[in-house]
Amino acid sequence: MADASWLSNSILHDLIIGISGGLIVIIIERAFSLFILPIYQKKVQNLPNFDNTKWLGYSDDERFKDKSQSTLHIRQVGNRISATAVRQVKAGERTFKYKGRMYGGQIILEFFDEEGPGLIVGTMVLHVGSDLKTLRGASTYFHHDKGRVVSTFRTFKRVQTA
Repeated sequence: MADASWLSNSILHDLIIGISGGLIVIIIERAFSLFILPIYQKKVQNLPNFDNTKWLGYSDDERFKDKSQSTLHIRQVGNRISATAVRQVKAGERTFKYKGRMYGGQIILEFFDEEGPGLIVGTMVLHVGSDLKTLRGASTYFHHDKGRVVSTFRTFKRVQTA
């Protein structure tokens, strides 16, 4: 009977090469889709830079129109946007995490409440003002107490630039 150790070594070698090649392809694809493509799209679409900016949020409710109720911190890589909003509520503060993209003068975001993951989720669409210092739009989500989908209108004013 012939020694079959060369066969198992060859198979193991081929397996390691195959797995390594697959991992390299995954890393290249993720780098392309998460960084290179969004940066290219930002250049092509001539999008503004909002990375590391801070915004004060105001409600359209007349009772609170002149008082900031939230702070929005925006991070940007290309056309991809991530943000954190800290909102003042009766019981203190609530923190919301946002992820989305910027297209044609609009920021489209999905969000969730860190205190109730999976329960408090929604979307926010903001129009970028021509002065690049104002964001106006609406946040839409399912209001559990009211038992229906509601929209609240918001205005954010830039207080810190990149």
